[in-house]
Formats: sequence, C-alpha cells, structure tokens
Amino acid sequence: MKIRVANISRPYTSTHKWMKEQKLGIDIRYMEPFGFAHLRQQNAHDPSSSWRISDRARERLKNAANEIRSSKAQIASMKRLYYPVNTPACRYQKQLVLDSLFRNVLIALPKELDSFFVASVVMMNFRRWFPHNKVLYVGSTTDIVRRMADVFVDLTGYTKNDICIYGAKKKCDRLAEWCNYGVVFATAEMLSADMKDGRMGSDVCLVVADDAQRAVSGSHMLCEMIRTFILNKGNFRILALTDNRITKVASLQLIVMNLQIGLIRSQSAFKDDISLTVSSPRMQEIYVSITHEMELVANALVEVGSIIYMYICIYIIS
Repeated sequence: MKIRVANISRPYTSTHKWMKEQKLGIDIRYMEPFGFAHLRQQNAHDPSSSWRISDRARERLKNAANEIRSSKAQIASMKRLYYPVNTPACRYQKQLVLDSLFRNVLIALPKELDSFFVASVVMMNFRRWFPHNKVLYVGSTTDIVRRMADVFVDLTGYTKNDICIYGAKKKCDRLAEWCNYGVVFATAEMLSADMKDGRMGSDVCLVVADDAQRAVSGSHMLCEMIRTFILNKGNFRILALTDNRITKVASLQLIVMNLQIGLIRSQSAFKDDISLTVSSPRMQEIYVSITHEMELVANALVEVGSIIYMYICIYIIS
C-alpha cells in the first residue's frame, strides 16, 4: 500500500489552541477527544471564539487526561496524517478527513462519491494514534459489515487477521474477540446486546456510524449504543455517514442531537470540487497568440520543408 504522509505540525493537547495545516492552507482546531461539552458550548456564530467548558466538565477532562500516558512514539505519530495515494486524490475527500479529525461530523453524500473512503482514512489514523483504543465501524446489517470490512482491507492494507467482524462467533466468545482486536466491524444490535454488563465501550476512540439516518429515532440501537459509550465514560470521536436525502429539518435535528454531531457536510458544500471529479471531459478552445520566436521557427520549418519537397519532385520526374 502506498501512503502519503502530511505533516500536522504538532500533536494534539488538552488545551484549546489553533493549528495550521500548511499544505492545504486552512485553519483547523486541535482535536479534543474528551466528552461532548465543546459541541454544546461552542459559539456557532463566531468560528474564532474560544471554547467554553463548565467547571464540572473541565474537571472531568482533567481527570481523563491524567489517566492517559502517551509514549514519545505515540506523540510523534500524532504529528502526521497518513493518506493513501494508490487511489485518485480528491480535494473534497481530503477536506472531509481533516474535518473528521477535530469534530463529530455527519457526511451526507451519495454512494458514488465514496464517503467510506474518508471513514477508512480516519479509522487508519486513529488506530495508529491510539494503539490502546478501539476503532469501531457500525453498519446496519451483517452483510454490509462484511462488505465494508473487505473494502477497508483493500484501501488501507490491513489484513483480515487484523480486524474483527463482531458477531461471527458465539456470544460467550465475543468478549474475548472484542478484547483481542483494535479495529471492529459490527452492527449496533449485536453490540447493544453485549454491552449490558458495562464492560465494553470505555476504550473506544472512534465510532463510524453508517446509515446515520437510523439515528432519527432516539430508541434505535445505534443511539442506545452511543449513550452507553458515554455513560461508560468513553472518550471518542463520531463520524456519521449517510447517502439518504434528508429533507425535513426536524429529522436532521434529531440525528444531530442523538449522535452529538458538531458539523454537517453535504454535497452542496463541495459543489465545485465534486463537479471537477465526476464531470465528463469537455472540449475547450484555447487561443494562443503567435510570438516572434514562433514565427522564426515556422519560417525555418517552411524553408526546410520546401527543400525536401523540391528534391522529392526532382526524384519523381527523373
């Protein structure tokens, strides 16, 4: 697998600072993985406003940060983002990857635009940054889970022995399967059934929720799973994917609330980039003015061509 390494300048910290990604020329915030207080307190009208977190949430962030002991190698790995180069590069996908690192994002794109590629890149980097935590993909059916696991293997270079398709074994063996793997593909129904004992969910660092339109109902297993992770004091990022057109504002608000979404990205946000990616080739006339140097070259070619033409005529006549 070929990958491109993009420099992210410095690893994240628990303080609220800005960082700049020089290659793409955009400003993005450091990732704050502890809880969702920043999503509720952030001023949506002022993107440059500082984070406002309550004293109780700040104390919880401090306690959670003290429990983490990152090695020097792990801190160094957080400085760089791995991005596959064996697939065509699309600007909108790169932007979605960066957005997904620092906020809980809902990506609403058609299937043809391959939003799972963004999820695969984010999953690969989170697994590398947090080797002691788990990356979780939640699909709607078992068939979709198996198919997306194969796509993930093809995109990232992971082997099938490195990932876990949860539910392939009996219930008594699932806990050991959960503990032995860092990348897990599962359905919300199976996870919710096995999380009642409270031993799962606290070590998850990323949840990729496919078919996010299911979260319109707060009683859905996907929403119950997210709430269970929060109650188990899990510190994780959420990346929600959907290819359904959500026309009702009320339904969108419910999805945002149930999945703790902080940013929505749809097709209209990347209209120009997507049109360049999926549009068919078009003929375009370009008029080039003739310079003096071009005239000299053209006259020299005419003289050489006339001499050759003269010799050809003499040869034919003789």
